[in-house]
This record gives sequence, structure tokens and C-alpha cells, in this order.
Amino acid sequence: MDKKVFYTDENFTNISNVIKYTLGILSYQYDNPYIYHRGVPSARNVHPNECYVIYRGHALRYNPKINEFEYITNIDLFTNNIYIILISDLWRIMKFYGEFGLALSILDSGHILSQLKQLLNINGFSKFRIDYMLDKGVFFQKLGLDFRQMMLNYIIDLSEYIDENRENFRTAKNLDVPIRKYSYLEEITSFPNVINFLEKVNMSKGKEIYNMFEFKSEKYLNRDELLLSIKNRESNHSYFGIFSTKKFLETEIFMRL
Repeated sequence: MDKKVFYTDENFTNISNVIKYTLGILSYQYDNPYIYHRGVPSARNVHPNECYVIYRGHALRYNPKINEFEYITNIDLFTNNIYIILISDLWRIMKFYGEFGLALSILDSGHILSQLKQLLNINGFSKFRIDYMLDKGVFFQKLGLDFRQMMLNYIIDLSEYIDENRENFRTAKNLDVPIRKYSYLEEITSFPNVINFLEKVNMSKGKEIYNMFEFKSEKYLNRDELLLSIKNRESNHSYFGIFSTKKFLETEIFMRL
């Protein structure tokens, strides 16, 4: 599949810009212990969450190292869908924090969701559905991923924005989903609580949990304000962030701040 087809499509271009400005590397900070700065914070700057896009049946993975989307496969089941999917690659963070890494990855995913919603709005997507609990097993199977190693946090459904006139998305197909090169199942298995949680959450076929989201533009930052705030957003791990005054703030001062 020629990826140039995607970048001639306005909707895909807008969606890709939203993802790049959230999960991509925005700046290099030489005086910061964590030198690569992204649009959202993450514990130890690990960033365990990966973003997949299913665009009219074509599945792609965003690679922040090259700031590009890697084509995976065609999925006929989702020909009439546009999905942004956020999945935690858990061992990235669990190798530092153990079982607590699961909670940290979910915390990171919340920061990402908040920013994705804001950026989608200013890029013309003011209404969408966010699925938290659904039949996640089909996505793991179609994307060639292991539900015992990864956490599917949510899916942002933008299917109502499909342009039916774009027929060339239904032609070329890539039939083989690439297998992940490394498996960390053995390491994660040593944390049975995490395994049990993933089996219940990733493979549940119970009641769906979702949120229909619609922006009211007057309540939110305009485009320039939002992009500037994202560029300046960080956990302040620079000299200020690691410098200790060894003084306690008075309660009154703390409350005022």
C-alpha cells in the first residue's frame, strides 16, 4: 500500500498531525536529564503507550523515532471505520516500576487522551465516541498483538468523518501482519495480578463502556494558545526541577499557590 495515498486525504492528514503533536518528539533539551521532550508527560520519560490508526480498513502504527506511520495490514472488518487506538506496551515501564508500571501507563494514557481530544477539536473533529470497554480481543488478533503483554486503554471512533468519495482506500491490500520481534510475556508473568487484570480488561465481552464527546468551542483554548501551551508543557525536570532548596513551604504559602 502506497502511504502517499493517505497523505492526499485531508482527514488522515489532520488525524496524523494530532497524533504527531501528542506522541511525537517536539524538542531536544540539552539541560534536561530527559532530553527528548514530547507533548505529554510520562514517568521517567519512558512513554510506554503506542498509537495505532485504522483508517478505512488499513492499519498503521505511529513510530515517534522517525515521526512516521508504519503500514501494518488491511483489515476488511473495519473498511467503514476510522479508529485511533492507544495501547500500552507494558514491559517498557514495568521493568522500572514492576506492578506499579501498569497504573503509570494508564495515568499516561489519560494525559494523552486529554490532549488528543483538544487537538482533534481544533483540527475539525468536534464530535466522536471514546470506547473504554468493548470487544478488544478482535483488535489484538487483527493487529498481531498479545493481550497478555499489552493494555488496550481506549479507542477514539471517528468513523462518521469518512469521505465516501475516497474509493482508492479500498484497493490495495497487505495480507500479513508482522509479528513483534520481542516478547516479554515471561517477565510480565512474574506479576500475576497484572496478568489477571489484563485478561479481565482486554478479553472482557461484558457491557460496553463509552463516552460520546462533543466540544463547545467557546469553552476551550484557540488553536494558537493550545499549540503554545503544549510546546511549553513539561514536568520541569530541568535545573529548576531537580534543584532542592531544602526549605519547607509554609502551609499558607502552599495553599495560596
